[in-house]
Amino acid sequence: MAQPSISNIVKKRAVVESEIKLHSSNLQSKKICQKTKYPEVNQVVLEFFKKCSDKNIPISGPLLQAKAKLVAERLGFSEFQASNGWLESFHQRNCINNKILSGEAADANVGLADQWKSQIPDITAGFLPKDIFNCDEFALFFRMMPTRPRAKSE
Repeated sequence: MAQPSISNIVKKRAVVESEIKLHSSNLQSKKICQKTKYPEVNQVVLEFFKKCSDKNIPISGPLLQAKAKLVAERLGFSEFQASNGWLESFHQRNCINNKILSGEAADANVGLADQWKSQIPDITAGFLPKDIFNCDEFALFFRMMPTRPRAKSE
């Protein structure tokens, strides 16, 4: 190990020790995270992500980046870049992993489906039965919502 690296570690010893004392109740799950330049943006985007996750709405990487850019503009951070690097760091900082929503996590909202069923006669009024189709008859799954809550943008 090079001398400058050792010096940096020794210099940060007090910071590391204070963080350990602060979070000593559960040492194995605590990480000392690198501070971000735009904590306000990250906090708002994280709250958005949590709300969507609570409702089982899958969130892709490009959607998170777009939301971050919008939040940054509203907060006056014109120099903020929602780059792929920012996205990866956001996921690491917040322990967001790539998992498939399936089973009960991806179940449909039955109450909402029943509500829509009651509205079908009003929506289809004025159309002949031969002109009414189900979406899967057209194979419109091409632009279907993603099944993963996070996906890296290309």
